[in-house]
Amino acid sequence: MPHPSIDLVSKSYSIISGMIFTYELPPGAAVSDFVLSKKIGISRTPIRQAILKLVADGIVVETDNGFHVIEITEEFIHELYEARKCLELAVVPILISKKADLSHLRELCIKEDECLKTGRYIEALANDIDYHNGLVEAAGNGLLIKAYKVMYMRMKLINLLSLVSLNFKTPEMYLEILDNLEHGNIEKTCELLGQQQDLGEKQKIASLRKFGGAGAMNLFNFISGCFVAFDNVKIID
Repeated sequence: MPHPSIDLVSKSYSIISGMIFTYELPPGAAVSDFVLSKKIGISRTPIRQAILKLVADGIVVETDNGFHVIEITEEFIHELYEARKCLELAVVPILISKKADLSHLRELCIKEDECLKTGRYIEALANDIDYHNGLVEAAGNGLLIKAYKVMYMRMKLINLLSLVSLNFKTPEMYLEILDNLEHGNIEKTCELLGQQQDLGEKQKIASLRKFGGAGAMNLFNFISGCFVAFDNVKIID
């Protein structure tokens, strides 16, 4: 039977991380166990333990002024994509040598395409990062999977920047990557995966520049409002 205190930590973690990923707690926002305890009705001890787990995940940082959601900057985005590219390209030969089953990734591509066509853009973006995480998990290397966790969590944090300029050809690009993986073409797979990573980095940096400064907070507030009002959202140009 689960221990009550463990349940409260898990519940606190789920609530706080949800607030972060929907920008209810936007980048740079204070993450206070005192404030959150009053807001969500859970005592400060499990909330603080949950905050420490989010620090380990790489989306909350501790400063002299307490805990804060990590800031999204151009440098943050560049370093994240640089690290992702190194790790994701490294798993390509492993996937090929193990003849990994990639059928579930094809299903994600199909789901992402359907979501994009029907205006379920937030769901499409969730499928997008799950595709990349799935590539690493399919390699079956526990150390690589663990190393990728912080990158995955940080990608969830910046992923909604893509709402500013969606790429409707992404599922097609991902299917081409899978085709080359299954044909054992390491060089072409790495080329396509690298191109996709470069495109994603440029897209998010362009969004950050477009909505820089106070404008970025307006964007975070808008997306947060969409989550509150709807289960999903269709962005209208």
